[in-house]
Amino acid sequence: MQFGVDGRNFEVDLSDDNAERLREVLRPFIEAGRRLVPPGKRRRRKQKHEDGPGVGSTMMGESNDTRQP
Repeated sequence: MQFGVDGRNFEVDLSDDNAERLREVLRPFIEAGRRLVPPGKRRRRKQKHEDGPGVGSTMMGESNDTRQP
C-alpha cells in the first residue's frame, strides 16, 4: 500500500486485513481531504471561439502549422 504524509511518500506491505484496518482508520481524513493531481496531469479545457471551432482543432483540409516557408 502506498500513502503520503507531510509531503513524503511511503510504501508498506500489509496483509489484506491490516490494509483494510488502515483504510478504516484513515477514512475520515480521506473523506475530509481533497485529492491532489500532479501538475503535469491536469486537464486543460479547450477554449471555444464564438465564430469558429475550438482552439487546436482544424477544419478538414486545413493545417494548423503556422511556420512560414
